[in-house]
Amino acid sequence: MEFVRNLDQLMAPNNSPYFSQSNGAAEAAVKTAKSIIKKNKNRNIDLALLNYRATPLENGYSPGELMLGRKLKILLPQLPGNLNSTISDADITKILNFEGDRNQKQRYYYEKRHRSKDLSELKKGTKYGL
Repeated sequence: MEFVRNLDQLMAPNNSPYFSQSNGAAEAAVKTAKSIIKKNKNRNIDLALLNYRATPLENGYSPGELMLGRKLKILLPQLPGNLNSTISDADITKILNFEGDRNQKQRYYYEKRHRSKDLSELKKGTKYGL
């Protein structure tokens, strides 16, 4: 019964399939996956994805590191001490601050480019048309 009550929270948002900007994160992931598959000459997609997950991002940590909290073991030789290192709380705080600053910067330039502005608050009792 609990599942039925919370069903409205599980519904996916409606995105237009012909307007890819409305679902930018998914489009970026598809673009990355296509690029990995095209560049993969030896047809070993598992190894290509592992290398992608082990490649550091702008914040200095790889997607695999952020997800697992440790470095991934790949085919490139690495020092054993590097594989045992974990992400500390201070590192997590640094990553969150970096990502927050980056998101604020992106938002500023998006709003500047699209000339967006804050809407006035709706007043109680006023009739509005849709």
